[in-house]
Amino acid sequence: MSAKPKSYLNLPFTAPDIQVRESIENGCLYLRSSLDPAAVPQSIPNVLIERSAMHPDRPCFMQRSTVDGSWHGPTYGEVKQRSDSIAQWLLNHGFTANDPVMVLSGNSIEHALLMLGCYSAGVPIVSLSPQYSQGGDFARLRNCNDVVRPKLIFAQSEPEFSAAMASLEAHNPALRFASINGGPERISFAEMAQTPVTSAVADAISAIKPSAVAKYLFTSGSSGLPKAVIQTHGMLMGTIAADEA
Repeated sequence: MSAKPKSYLNLPFTAPDIQVRESIENGCLYLRSSLDPAAVPQSIPNVLIERSAMHPDRPCFMQRSTVDGSWHGPTYGEVKQRSDSIAQWLLNHGFTANDPVMVLSGNSIEHALLMLGCYSAGVPIVSLSPQYSQGGDFARLRNCNDVVRPKLIFAQSEPEFSAAMASLEAHNPALRFASINGGPERISFAEMAQTPVTSAVADAISAIKPSAVAKYLFTSGSSGLPKAVIQTHGMLMGTIAADEA
């Protein structure tokens, strides 16, 4: 018996308009869109400023509880407040575009807040696959550290990532570490997210340029050690522009 065809939602996408040019030298076809991208704000933090002002009480991120299965998460207003506090903490401690923050754990509300805080402060963030930090000799993890040279390492759970953090600490004693549950010689995430905000955060957001590095993404490393790929603020906004064109 044949499967019943799936029904798909007809989304209002703009029809493609492509220019095609064939190269005489190599016979390659070069495709270029004739459509201009939609106008977008300067950066993700600027989008957050707009959205948090429009609907501060609307849920922004939601996460399911592992205890009872319920959903919880901060509103747009709370996300703006906490990410600004994290940005202020980074600025207070001298973080710059040359001092990335590396994240060992997977997706979470805290991970998202930290990412937005880094964007706002002009500090690159490096979100690694948790597999690099769970078991083995941590060679890939140390390689990622050597490539981007982070100033701060964040892990959601100190106990779960303690071995990986110890390996990085032995490899680079100058590193600082943060987690949800803190611990000796560790920075508490709550401390970062409750830092009093000054005008320095708004100034940092205003100074964001499209060419500035927003994050480093690492390849899977299936054919060797993972390679770092730059994503700029302009790239992130270009994705939004393409969706809204």
